[in-house]
Order: sequence, then structure tokens, then C-alpha cells
Amino acid sequence: MRRLQNLGFVLNASCNLRCAYCYRQGASAGQMAWPVLRRRLRGLLPACVADVECAFTGGEPLLSMPLIRRAVEEGEMLAAKSGRRFRWKLLTNGLLLDSEALDFLDAHRFAVNLSFDGVETSQDARGRGTFPHLDALLDRMAREYPDLWEDRLQISMTLTPDNLPQFRDSVRYFLGKDVRNLAVSPAMGRAGCEWRSDRIAELDAQVGGVSTLLRRVVKKTGMSPLSLFRKTGESGPSPYPDWLCLAYQMRSLTVDVDGRCYGCVLATSSYRRRSNHPLGPAVAALEIGPVGAAGLPRRRAATARAIRAAEVFQHPGRRASTYRRCADCPHLGHCQVCPIAAATQPGWSDPRRVPDFLCAFNQVVLTHRETFPAQPDPLGAWA
Repeated sequence: MRRLQNLGFVLNASCNLRCAYCYRQGASAGQMAWPVLRRRLRGLLPACVADVECAFTGGEPLLSMPLIRRAVEEGEMLAAKSGRRFRWKLLTNGLLLDSEALDFLDAHRFAVNLSFDGVETSQDARGRGTFPHLDALLDRMAREYPDLWEDRLQISMTLTPDNLPQFRDSVRYFLGKDVRNLAVSPAMGRAGCEWRSDRIAELDAQVGGVSTLLRRVVKKTGMSPLSLFRKTGESGPSPYPDWLCLAYQMRSLTVDVDGRCYGCVLATSSYRRRSNHPLGPAVAALEIGPVGAAGLPRRRAATARAIRAAEVFQHPGRRASTYRRCADCPHLGHCQVCPIAAATQPGWSDPRRVPDFLCAFNQVVLTHRETFPAQPDPLGAWA
């Protein structure tokens, strides 16, 4: 039997949409049923030659904390029998991270990805009134959970056209908290549509200010807390160009609450509503099939062929934004714009069109990043 390597496994444990599967199984709205999760856990280790990286996402996965506990108990029992292990990760907004949850996550060596956009003005756009809670949470984690704080916590910021004016201040805030690992991603979907192409100079000024802050930290510690400016300096050529997503490489597997498997969380039915978007066939190519069906390696191979046949996953030099054709961009080799990002943009009809905000973000960040030295990567495969 063909076995799988380097597999990242994402469990969409809870979602914001009611799915037919939940009604049929009597589960709470938008929560994965335990039989679905157990089948997938039991099928993963026999199909893999290495450890399995398992991430819980949502919605808010901590709404399904009993399910997570059962999954970890089952996974660690299976791992003990096989001689391999599960590496656990949780993506959360932090509002349910109480003592009981933190004790559990710390005891089982979870990597925690905390969504937090920075200073109060920025965070209010994500969740009004949540800043004081998260501000206190950071202080508590640093004080009471030092191993988690130093080695397994990542703060994830989402940069939007609205919170761009506070970007530098937000990074300064996290540096003041001594956050060790910080990630920033540009907004997709409706928020990204609000971008005006003439604001790229403003973006450059904000990223330049962040770059100045980070240089001081790198000079002092040898490493940038912001992963965008952390070049690992890994030796040897990569088997894939930087622009190829994990879905194309078939190195990621997502199980949705309805028990269906996908090559990317963006393709799940919980994440998106069915539409007639021109990128629909490319998104559909990411569906692998029901969680309980036999022949996962064979089905993943068939999905890989379908993905590679979809035009949008071919070389991005064929695409363009308002700024330029991708083929003319000096950063093309390192561009990380999601191939199906346009499918999240309301009203867009050209599958070769790159959202302008994502393009501007990549151009500006990669220009500043080029001047930073190689540094270590503290979270390894999870970063």
C-alpha cells in the first residue's frame, strides 16, 4: 500500500454554518460528530510513514472541547501502539482559553495559534471589546505557561485595509509583550475588496516602520519574531517552487464537520457557500471524498491529478493584478498568494485575476524581507 509522508491534518471541529450531517447525527449545529473524527484518526497513522500533524480549527474549535479531549486520548493511544505520534495544534480566538483549557493544551504539548490583531482599535474590528481579555491572556500565558509561551504559541494577525494605519503600532504592542512568534496574513474575501490600489505607498510606509522595529530585535536577539521577516536559510533546493500551495503538493488534508475530506480548508463546505464562481471547478478539484471511504492514498493521488489539471494551480506567471502581470514581478519565485484566493472575492469573474490587496502585500513585504539575514524557525513545520 502506498503510504503518505509529511501530512498536515486539519480538523474543522466546529463551524458557523449548520450542515445537514449535523442534523442527521443529532450533533450540535456545526460540530463534527465523534464517529467521523474517530474514523479519520484511526485511518491516518496506518496510512503514514511519519508522525501526523493534527490541527483543530473552526469556527471556534474550543466550542468542541469535549471532542478535542476525546481525539487526543484516542490519538495518543493509537500512537503508542504504532511507535509514532500526533503533533497537536489549535487555532483559536482565545476567548474560551480558561485555566482548564490551557492546562490541557500545555500538558499535551499543543501548538496554539491565537488570532489577535493588535492594538485595541484593530482588535475591535475583529471583536469589539475583546482586547482587554486577550491583553490579560497574553500576560497570564507568559507568566503561568512559559514553555507554551516561548516555544508553541503563535499570534496570528490579519491585516485589512481598515486596520492598516495601526499595523506598525500593533507590531510594537506585541514586541512590548515579548511575543516570540508573530504571523501576519492579508485579508481575503470582502474585506480585501475594500482595498484601493493607490494605497500601496501607505502600505509600504507601515511595513517599513515594522521593518525598522524588527531590525532592532534581530540585532539584539538574532531572530525576527515576525515570521514574514524570518528567512530560515535551509540548505538544498526545495522540491516545489515557493508559489506552490500545500494543496497542490498534497501535503495537507482537511476533514470538514460533515466528514468529507479536502486538500484545503478553503474548499470545505463549511468555509464557503456553493456558487457559480469561475474558480468553482478548481475548488471542487480539492475534494477528496468521505472520511470513511477506503483507499485514501489512491483518492489523494486522483485529487492531485485533478488539481494539477486545473488552470489556476498552474504557474502564476499567467495571472495578473491591477499592479502588473505576475510574469513581470521580481518576486514571483517567492509569491505566496493563494491560487484560489479570487474565489473568496465577491463579484470577481476572472479566474486569472489576483486580488489587489494580496498582490500589494506580497510585493511590499517581500521587498523589505530581502534585506533581512537568515534566522532560525522556532516552530518548525507549524510556523
